[in-house]
Amino acid sequence: MAGGYTNLEQLKELYGMTDANFEKIRPYCRINNALIQKISINSASVDKLNAHPYLNFYESKAIYEYRRRKGKIKNISELETITELKPESLQKIKAYLSFE
Repeated sequence: MAGGYTNLEQLKELYGMTDANFEKIRPYCRINNALIQKISINSASVDKLNAHPYLNFYESKAIYEYRRRKGKIKNISELETITELKPESLQKIKAYLSFE
């Protein structure tokens, strides 16, 4: 499964994380983007895409179907044409995608 944190603000999404707790731990946290586990957008199954917390089933299925119809996805701008993908979802997920 793809994952990791791309920015510290994502810690606020953790269940039970309060602003006060976030501010306490923030100075001790670091992000290493080299450790991000990426999803191969051109080979991932619907289940693999759906396993990522920033994609729901319908978005995952739409990506899969787009790829099946159009072929290899070359970049993030191609995904912007998929109406099921909300701009907020694309913004969050782009750091986790590999287009190789």
